Formats: sequence, structure tokens, C-alpha cells
Amino acid sequence: MGSQPAPRNHIKSNEVLNHVISEIINISNRGKMAYGTRLRTFNGRDGLMDAFEESVDQTFYLKQKLMEFDVETKEILDVISLLNSGDNKEALEILYEIIKRRTHEEDTTNS
Repeated sequence: MGSQPAPRNHIKSNEVLNHVISEIINISNRGKMAYGTRLRTFNGRDGLMDAFEESVDQTFYLKQKLMEFDVETKEILDVISLLNSGDNKEALEILYEIIKRRTHEEDTTNS
């Protein structure tokens, strides 16, 4: 399958399948709460258009995360540079901002 190496086991790895199944169940339950039913065929909606619009949304979300990843990668490289130059205070301030931003993201996703 392609040119990538076979997956390797890592001590911190988690099986993805159970997380995906759990998310699917949660999303289905939210849909039932919002619309009074789970998604059904012949429901009066254009499933292809709904899927297309969701796909466009997905593209935006992926690009958002890629852009954020680029910023955080630069920040982490700055931290390494600052630590190498002995500027621990500035390095810790940048790390604190990254952690604060990430913690805020987790708070808003869990609510």
C-alpha cells in the first residue's frame, strides 16, 4: 500500500477505531437530539449537496489546522533557539502561551 513504511507500535499509541466509533455514535446522538431522528434515506434533503458542503467545511478546517501547525512549529523552533542561547525566561513565556492557547482550545471543545 503505497510507499510508506508499515506502522510501528509506540508506547503512547492508541487504537483509533474505538475513538472513531465513539465519535460516530456521539454525532448520531447529537443529530437525533437536534432533528428528532437520525439520518434516514428519502428525508427530503439532497445528500450529495450536504456531503459536498461538509467536504468544503472539512477543507477549511484542515487548512486552519495546517496554518496553526506552521505557527506552532515556528514557535517551538524559537523556543529551542532561545534555550540554546540561554534565554530561558523568553522560552518559557512562549511555551506558556502555546499551552494556554491549547488548553483554551480543549476547554471550548469539551463544552
